[in-house]
Amino acid sequence: MSSLINMPIWQALQAHFESIGEMHMRDLFATDPQRFEKFSLQFNDILFDYSKNRINDETLQLLLELAQKTDVPGW
Repeated sequence: MSSLINMPIWQALQAHFESIGEMHMRDLFATDPQRFEKFSLQFNDILFDYSKNRINDETLQLLLELAQKTDVPGW
């Protein structure tokens, strides 16, 4: 785990977390009317709604980059 937290992408994600940590959900929905559509998935009868988390487009991009750099697809 220590090698993970030393990766530049992890540190970028940590800095991003600190910068959006105080954002209010009400503001996130107000500034992005398509938030639910962008941050939710439906598979058959299962709805995975992650729009009610403190994330934005940058968060998602950083998480995807972290997954790529740590070879999540290879697992």
